[in-house]
Amino acid sequence: MQIVTFVQRTDQSSVSPPRRATSRVSNHPTEDKLVLSFTSSAEMTQIKRVAVIGAGSCGLATIKNCLEYGFEVVCFEKTDNTAGIWRFKSGECDGQGTVMKSTILNTSKELTGFSDFPPPKTASNFMRNTEVLEYLEAYSRHFNLEEHIRFRTEVCNVHRADDYQSTGNWIVTSKDLTTNKTQEEEFNAVLVVTGHHVYPNVPDMTGLNKFEGRILHSHDYKDSHSFENKRVLVVGLGNSGGDIMCELGRVTKQVFGSSRHGTWLTQRVSWGGYPRDVLIRTRYKKWLDRKLPKWLTMYLSESDMSYRLDHDRYGIKPAERAGQSPTLIADDMPLHLASGWVKLKPGISEVHQTSVTFEDGSNEDIDDIIFCTGYTFSFPFLEKGTLVPVDDNQMSLYKRIFPPDLSHSTLALIGFIDPLGPTVTMAELQARAVCHMWAHGTSLPSAAAMHRAINAEKAATMAWYKCSARRASLQIDYIPYMDELAEIVGARPNIDWRLWLKDTELALQLVFGPATSYQYRLTGPNPWPAARRTVVETFDRIHYGMNTRQRVLLSRKPHQVHFPTEFIRLVFAFNALFIIVSFIIMYLYTS
Repeated sequence: MQIVTFVQRTDQSSVSPPRRATSRVSNHPTEDKLVLSFTSSAEMTQIKRVAVIGAGSCGLATIKNCLEYGFEVVCFEKTDNTAGIWRFKSGECDGQGTVMKSTILNTSKELTGFSDFPPPKTASNFMRNTEVLEYLEAYSRHFNLEEHIRFRTEVCNVHRADDYQSTGNWIVTSKDLTTNKTQEEEFNAVLVVTGHHVYPNVPDMTGLNKFEGRILHSHDYKDSHSFENKRVLVVGLGNSGGDIMCELGRVTKQVFGSSRHGTWLTQRVSWGGYPRDVLIRTRYKKWLDRKLPKWLTMYLSESDMSYRLDHDRYGIKPAERAGQSPTLIADDMPLHLASGWVKLKPGISEVHQTSVTFEDGSNEDIDDIIFCTGYTFSFPFLEKGTLVPVDDNQMSLYKRIFPPDLSHSTLALIGFIDPLGPTVTMAELQARAVCHMWAHGTSLPSAAAMHRAINAEKAATMAWYKCSARRASLQIDYIPYMDELAEIVGARPNIDWRLWLKDTELALQLVFGPATSYQYRLTGPNPWPAARRTVVETFDRIHYGMNTRQRVLLSRKPHQVHFPTEFIRLVFAFNALFIIVSFIIMYLYTS
């Protein structure tokens, strides 16, 4: 395996002074603002020692932010390594997340990179799992995170200390899996970063116990080798299901995909070969989405996604409009459907010994069944599962972080989100916001106020997402939530007329470029000196990732193109067409 070298640069350029931290809450489906005030609590016990549970990608970012704010950190990791789900495990791994051997990122490297440690310029725009692992290991080495991790140590129980009401402290009981010794330790605060892709969810089906072939979950799927020349049924049209269908389609006798619901299908690589997310995860597009009628933005989004594949003709159009249910990201799926390598079927009616009957009455001989039906999660180690109850993936957390019924804010859950964007950068900013609050003695609103905020957010989420409550439970929009967290820290970039006059290049990137995590290190506490340069050179690194054939030439002309003129033309041409079509449709609609 090639080890990638990461070079950190410094740049003393800056932007406007940091915005004053506020406490606005953005309910992403409706963009409504719920104003809740934060007040400094002088009575709150100073937090010094913090326990972090889990050393996956989000756990590493959490450790780093704790150290950045001066806390003493002990991280408990039950495996013998870091990176969590991104470390491929060839054998059984019950209770642990893992990727498939062929997994690549669904989000591009620039949007997935940590805020003060970007992926290397040489990395692919959509990094393979091996590249992601190298990146995470380099991040851990750079910030010396492993010296704060206790490997092969499982947390058995976390409960409030006897003096919790006055101190907010917690007792953590852990077990050394090598020596089988247990110990109890007291911490001022606890961060739970165990992830939500842990326990496979396999639905009950009539006759499933009679099936004579193999039954497995995508959690246990490693590669396609043992499925050659078989007839395989893949249940579920999520991202894992799409990846497995496309991988198996080339080697099996036939792959069938079954789902009770349709799905909107999109791809990673978009116009001009750019990563799709760097074009759509922008502040300008988010502003445009807010200004235009919802029905119009949904119609245009659906038209865009139907360009490569007519969802109606292929029978996969869902009942929900675009954006109202999770989207399948599968670049190869149109070809696999058109070639017959993958054949889609409706939901399952009954499973027999060697075949499956579907809801349309058709029957197919099946050798193996792979369930890609998601995961369940729970927290049995938090006061025997009673502290943060989870019902069908539903739980109540203020700002998706804090349990609302505790008298102290010294317990936080990080990364329990399923964003329209990268999870790891949102989890990093969650951890940063929590550490900032703890370091400054910031208290939460009253339990009643937090419950009102949680209920309002849940109501807004269910009003927007028309899919099942289970599928919608962790969904959240990327830019509004990142800005909400950044305002707590005081790190949201201030894009006003003064910035346009002072630093037009940076302003262009902040408005029209991808909303990368580096933007939240420009100002505020713990800014990164190289943040500005990293932001304005975003497209240099994207282009370098595209062009492996002429990299020597690109290296001889470093930073010639910060914000690509062809991209500006593309943005304005697309949006000019967007607005023209919008007015035409609005005219026809109202006439």
